[in-house]
Amino acid sequence: MADRPDRWARHRTRVALVQAVFQWLFAAPTSHELESQFAMEGKLDKVDREFFRAALRGILHGREALDAKLAPCLDREVAELGRLEHAVLLLGCYELEHMLETPYRVVISEAVGIAKDYGAAESHRFVNAVLDKLADQLRPTETAASRAS
Repeated sequence: MADRPDRWARHRTRVALVQAVFQWLFAAPTSHELESQFAMEGKLDKVDREFFRAALRGILHGREALDAKLAPCLDREVAELGRLEHAVLLLGCYELEHMLETPYRVVISEAVGIAKDYGAAESHRFVNAVLDKLADQLRPTETAASRAS
């Protein structure tokens, strides 16, 4: 258990990731530039750097595929999403697809919490609805088992 990052480190990592993806959506720096900037600013001091690096690269390089997975779950076009909502949804989608060791409910709860803390008044409800639909598609066995219990 000592080699597993604590829950707060993962939470801080997710917040840093949303900030990095948000910034990338505005200016499109490389993942290396973002990581270097965040490290210099001290934003990576108490995070799971391996998770940060893998997720940031996965999101930035896989954005089109992630957006394609999100699109059917949205009530608007991807291009119409607010940047913070978009950043949170990209991270949630990435985690649901690639971080299978993290329960889907944790992924959704973390995304909703970040949207509640940093987003517009009702963005957390939107994020919850979208990721709930997406979880049904990406993790049907897990969601079905959870709802059955």
